[in-house]
Amino acid sequence: MIGKVRIIPMCPVSWGQGVTKDVALLELTTADGISGLGSAYTGSRQVLEAWKTYRRNPETLHKAQDEMAIPMSAIDIALWDIKGKKTGKSISELLGGRQRDCILAYATVSLPLTTARPGDAFEQGIRSVMNLGFKAIKGNQSGGIQVSWIPYDSRSRPQCDDYRIYR
Repeated sequence: MIGKVRIIPMCPVSWGQGVTKDVALLELTTADGISGLGSAYTGSRQVLEAWKTYRRNPETLHKAQDEMAIPMSAIDIALWDIKGKKTGKSISELLGGRQRDCILAYATVSLPLTTARPGDAFEQGIRSVMNLGFKAIKGNQSGGIQVSWIPYDSRSRPQCDDYRIYR
């Protein structure tokens, strides 16, 4: 049984071409103090609504559609985290076993439909991603390059619902 729910809004993430997505972190804590974390590309209000819906009917977790499916994923991930901690197993073990020893993190960028030339927007964008420490890139073809990452700035942190605890 979940005893405490905390929803933490995170810094928005750019998906390129002027599109940003909110990110919310969800912490569920059981009555015996085991906590699980989940996240979703959605706002904290949507995660709160998903939590209220889940509490009324837990079967909605895997039947959610449209705008409720993404915030429900934060709940699903947090519950798997709790189960892993209770059983002493990693989530990969709970899901059938580890397939790799590690995975490489990548950045998503929009790639211009032109040939790359030294110093052009394509190269500058790739270098900016490399300077962030990424060694792999997933590309989408478009008219210009935009890195799908916004540097965290504590002054621009979302103010609504900051660290509120929902019971």
